[in-house]
Amino acid sequence: MVRELAKQIHEVYSKLLEALGKFRVQLLIGGSNIEPDKQAFKELGANFIIATPGKLKEMMNSKVEEFSFKNLNLFVMGKRLSGNKTRTTDFE
Repeated sequence: MVRELAKQIHEVYSKLLEALGKFRVQLLIGGSNIEPDKQAFKELGANFIIATPGKLKEMMNSKVEEFSFKNLNLFVMGKRLSGNKTRTTDFE
C-alpha cells in the first residue's frame, strides 16, 4: 500500500511540475533494484523525492555523494499505514 501511494503522489507531482519545466521528481520505492535509482540520481539529481521509508534509508546508506540533505529546505514524511513501525532513529 505504501508503494502504491508513493506512485500516485509521484504521478501527481510530476504532472504539476511538468508545466514549470525546471523541476525533477524522483520516485524511490521498495521492491526494486537500487542501482538504477542511484544512477538516475547521479546523472539527473532531483528537486523532489517521493520515497518509501525503507528505500529512502537504503539510498541514504548507499553513500551516493549526490544524495545529500545538506541543502535540504523541507522534509516531509507521511505516516506508515502498515502494521510495521518505523523508528525515528533509523532516519537520523
